Amino acid sequence: MKGALSTAAILLLTLASADFTVRLNKGDITLTGASGGVKRSKTGVEQYVVYPASGKTAVLESKSDGLRLEASTSLSADAKRAESAKRNTPSLLEITEAVAIGKVQLSLTRPDRTSQANSNKLTYRSGKTEDRAEFEGDVTLRDKSTQGSTNLTATGQRGFMTISPAAEKKKNPVRRAELTGSVKVTIVQAKSETARAGNYVATGDKLTVDYTVTPAQAVLSGNVKIDGSSDPDTAEISGVTKLVLTLNEKGELEALEAIGEPVRSTFRRPAKPGSGLPGAR
Repeated sequence: MKGALSTAAILLLTLASADFTVRLNKGDITLTGASGGVKRSKTGVEQYVVYPASGKTAVLESKSDGLRLEASTSLSADAKRAESAKRNTPSLLEITEAVAIGKVQLSLTRPDRTSQANSNKLTYRSGKTEDRAEFEGDVTLRDKSTQGSTNLTATGQRGFMTISPAAEKKKNPVRRAELTGSVKVTIVQAKSETARAGNYVATGDKLTVDYTVTPAQAVLSGNVKIDGSSDPDTAEISGVTKLVLTLNEKGELEALEAIGEPVRSTFRRPAKPGSGLPGAR
């Protein structure tokens, strides 16, 4: 995918048929809705906008990137002519920016990783080395490895993620991510050969995730509170200023480091059935 189109833009073409579809880049990129339009500027930029039918979503999809963007209110995109890599082949249209509004969902799928983001508004910009998606309002980020046993979910009010080129097929599509505003991180982990089962919940002011380092790291900072449970122990940790989560290649939680002044951990072991005890500390 490769700037922004306002829904108030003057459209040269408006359709209200059952289905309005724009196909770009030899059919690889499609922009679909119940109605829409296109405007071509003198600079060669083509602007598209589509609106969904009642109860449905407008869709932008790029199969080669493993990308799918849905919106309940409107989807707009700017596209520019790009020279083909092959000689004697006509130039192709490439999307440079897309804006989605209203119950937005961005899905990124690669062979070993699925990442998803939900928000009220999303702006997606294509770059030379990586793409960038910016989110506003009730943001939820989810990351799940198809080979692992962990599902990481983070919620906040504003954030962004940078996305690797489609050529890096076997890598996590997300390079880095950031989330701010009453952040909540939830990790649900099933037992595997390399991971211990557990449910971990932490809240804070800011979350930064970096998948470009090995192992990957997620750092939660600002008013951090932690409530985690694992078999057979449960733990409540307070006094934390920064929480560092280390994730292995499968996306599993490998280590948890709580930093503070001081950090206090309270562990409770679940009572055995029939003991009548709430648990041992």
